[in-house]
Amino acid sequence: MIYQKTFQSDELPSKAHISCFKYSSRDFDYYPIHSHSYYEISFVVKGERYIYHNGNEIKIPHNTISFVPPLATHGSKNITPVEDIVLQISTNLFACISERFDSKMFFALEDESKPFVVLDNDSEIVKTVLKLYELCDRADGRTIAGDDKNAVALELSRNSLILKLISQMIEIGLITVKMGISSLSKLKLIDELINRLIVNPQEKVDMAQAARYVGMSYSHFSRLFKELTGTNYAEYCNILRIRHAEELLRNTNMSIAQVAFEIGIETPSYFTRLFRNVNGMTPAEYRKQR
Repeated sequence: MIYQKTFQSDELPSKAHISCFKYSSRDFDYYPIHSHSYYEISFVVKGERYIYHNGNEIKIPHNTISFVPPLATHGSKNITPVEDIVLQISTNLFACISERFDSKMFFALEDESKPFVVLDNDSEIVKTVLKLYELCDRADGRTIAGDDKNAVALELSRNSLILKLISQMIEIGLITVKMGISSLSKLKLIDELINRLIVNPQEKVDMAQAARYVGMSYSHFSRLFKELTGTNYAEYCNILRIRHAEELLRNTNMSIAQVAFEIGIETPSYFTRLFRNVNGMTPAEYRKQR
């Protein structure tokens, strides 16, 4: 399965804490399921698409802003051509710039079942995002090389708008601040684990093995994983497998049994039952409607 490193290789906010990119994509283009260890905010300027968030498929129109917490599995598939802006922000940034933001605090969705808000044209958030949309390319250091003063000014203007946007998202109730993460340093290790599961859906890594992989006790890993992702580890793994199966059903002529085998399930009847539990339909029904 293709994920972040292939589709968004320029967007890793590891050095400056913030990245800002604009995209234009065609109808039916899609970003496969992936995850990462930083926050992501996206806004659909034009068009409509489906977004996938922690196993849920949601149809969203233009003027929709969505928020992806660290380690949430997500992706998208266009219904029409789409123009959007994607912001990615390091989890370490806010403890550096806010006296009140403790190192154990983190931003989370106010309602885990609703990772987005559809906005009116005259919304203050829309105005902020459209200003960002104009600045993102101009604040890209590659396009203004040799003019350090203006580059810094543009970057600071862009970043101040991003911070304003986050405060507006808190005000409208899309995101909130929570206390509880005891080990932000483990985020990258858990991110590596999740991407290993995404790339190798047939690999069976039970929770004991996963805990050892990130250097944590079984109970600590279980508690932290649920806290970070909103679901337990076994359910999370099953959803990743089913999302990979969906890609195979859409894009290949593999039989149902072959698709099951590709995601590490040897019994087609069990695969069908698991697929129905996640999607409310059988793999064969899913393939027909896609």
